[in-house]
Amino acid sequence: MNHPDLAKDLTEFLKVRSHDPEEAIRHDVIVTIINAGKKDLNLVNDQLLGFVRERTLDKRWRVRKEAMMGLAQLFKKYCLHHEAGKEQAQKISWIKDKLLHIYYQNSIDDKLLVEKIFAQYMVPHSLDTEEKMKCLYYLYACLDTNAVKLVHTPHTTHRTPHTHTSSTASLLTGGV
Repeated sequence: MNHPDLAKDLTEFLKVRSHDPEEAIRHDVIVTIINAGKKDLNLVNDQLLGFVRERTLDKRWRVRKEAMMGLAQLFKKYCLHHEAGKEQAQKISWIKDKLLHIYYQNSIDDKLLVEKIFAQYMVPHSLDTEEKMKCLYYLYACLDTNAVKLVHTPHTTHRTPHTHTSSTASLLTGGV
């Protein structure tokens, strides 16, 4: 961070470590890159962000989770809160699509984490209704087609059991 002339060497070192057989080392690489990005996005080049992107498909849940949560935090800080300007937001504009595409993975943990990320970082539930609508509109305008389908999937998935339960309850109360 204090020595930009060493950026190339540091990137190469982190590249090797991001593919290390040890889970803890891969995890620490992700944490290091994300922390640097949260401090100042200019400190993290596209190649380093690519390492984090790769780790969203890691075989270990702990590493995948850290990579997804880290990317979500960067997205919220720089895209939703516009803390670094349009150029930096454009640099990480791929994050929203990547995170939503993870919903297609077979793991239920991945699906639940994507739903959590959507509710906490992409369309934060803590915002007032008008701000939530702005975030949702921004996402619909910027997401690719598959990611838009994924925005609808959790709502449909959650609505179906609710509808079945309501129907069953009405049959039970109507028949008694």
